[in-house]
Amino acid sequence: MIVAIAINDWFQGRTTLNEKKLRSRYLEITQRRNKIAHDADLIDGDLKQRRPIDEAEVTDAIDWIERIALAIAYVLDDQG
Repeated sequence: MIVAIAINDWFQGRTTLNEKKLRSRYLEITQRRNKIAHDADLIDGDLKQRRPIDEAEVTDAIDWIERIALAIAYVLDDQG
């Protein structure tokens, strides 16, 4: 996947993303978002307790989505 290659290049080889890893991380973030939006992020079987999330997890998810978006824009711009 060209997007994974672009991200690896930006991180000067410190990342080894491929299509499978990129897709997996994207799905993790999407699934968590769906739990927040549709299940109020409740712990399974508990109608009062929410899943914990800290600032670092939020920042990491936002940064990850931003990297993917920038890589996609870079690839599309390169092909246009």
